Amino acid sequence: MTVAEPILPLLVEPAESKEYRRGTCLYHSGDQPDVAFWLYRGRVELKSVSQSSSIIHSPTLLGAERLTEMPCKHTVRVLDRSASVRYIPLAALRAYWQRDGAFRLWLLRLMSGHHPTGE
Repeated sequence: MTVAEPILPLLVEPAESKEYRRGTCLYHSGDQPDVAFWLYRGRVELKSVSQSSSIIHSPTLLGAERLTEMPCKHTVRVLDRSASVRYIPLAALRAYWQRDGAFRLWLLRLMSGHHPTGE
C-alpha cells in the first residue's frame, strides 16, 4: 500500500487546493478548523504547546485530531519555499472513517504520531 492510498477516495472529490509560502501558519494549537489538510508537496513544522517540534514531509494528513472534536494539538507552519495543501471537509473525512476499516487503521496510526511520510 502506498502512503497516499488510504486517502485517495477523498482526494478525488472536489476540494480546494492552495499554495502556501515559507513561514505561513496553516493553523494554531487550539484552533478548530472544519477541514483537515492533505499536505501533498513540501514540509511543515509541528510545534506543540510545550514548544517541542517535529518536521513532517509530504504526503500526509494534518488536523486529523479534529475527527474527535478536539482542538488542534499543534501549530503548523510551512518550512519550504512553498507547500501545497488540499482541504478535506471534516464531514467527508468522518463519513469515510465510518465506512472504511483500512482508512480507520491508517488514520489511527497517523493520530498516534506515526506520520506516514514514506521515509
